This record gives sequence, structure tokens and C-alpha cells, in this order.
Amino acid sequence: MRKETALTALLLVLLAASVLQAVQLSAMNSDVQKAELSKAAYASQQQSGSGSSSESSGSVVPKNLQNLPSMVGGC
Repeated sequence: MRKETALTALLLVLLAASVLQAVQLSAMNSDVQKAELSKAAYASQQQSGSGSSSESSGSVVPKNLQNLPSMVGGC
């Protein structure tokens, strides 16, 4: 009987760990979705606010980095 009790306790601990991980995963997924939404909002704000050549390449470059290649001697 003692062996069964120990096995039951072990299974309960594993179940609790699984539930905890599921909650953490759900919270992380929510954070990722919020970050994607804020990134998309930032990108649309940057594209509508400036008519730079970065729009044609599909990437969003902050205004302070748009002339970085010329600052470091690149093309």
C-alpha cells in the first residue's frame, strides 16, 4: 500500500507541474500576441509617417538608423 501512495503522490506532483507549465505557456502566448500587435501598429505608424525607401523593401527602420550606412562609410 505504501508503494501505491508514493506513486500517487508522484503523479499528483507531475500533474501539478504540467498544469503550471500550461498556465505559463498560455501567459507567454498572450504576451507574444500583444508584442506582435504592437509591432504591427508601430510598423504601420512608421510607414504612414514617412515616405522613405525602406517601405519598398518591406522592412521598417527607425528614423535615427535610416542614414546609418552613410555614417559608418557603407553604401
